[in-house]
Amino acid sequence: MKFMFIGASIAIIFMSVLHSLKGIDHMFDWFVDHPPPILFGVAGLFIGAYFSGGLVGRMMLNKRNPELSGILSAFLVIWTSIFITSIYMVVESSLNHPQSFLSNLESYVLKPFYWITIFGTIPAVVLGAIAGSRINKKINNIANSK
Repeated sequence: MKFMFIGASIAIIFMSVLHSLKGIDHMFDWFVDHPPPILFGVAGLFIGAYFSGGLVGRMMLNKRNPELSGILSAFLVIWTSIFITSIYMVVESSLNHPQSFLSNLESYVLKPFYWITIFGTIPAVVLGAIAGSRINKKINNIANSK
């Protein structure tokens, strides 16, 4: 969970810096103007962390590569969060503009998956590898203490 918060903090800083390019007074406009999608995104982070944590734990107990398992977990968390937020955005937009459902899918599902995967790759790889390594060390310490 600690690494999920670190990753979310990196995303918040990135978005704030991006919006501050419009002017320092716009730094947190994205956060204030869009609370429902942000709440769905945070819920997606927790849901993704819950499910990918179990999967990665089983992978590590089966002696899989811990760093690669951690990286996989990081991407699963990111993609789960994007998916849950995208569902909300597509439904909300389609209720207001039902004739543009396919356009909404592109705008709120495909584009976020693309851009967030592109910009989230470096943090996901670094944090995922570190988390996987630390979890593996804890598993080995527990196994060795018995």
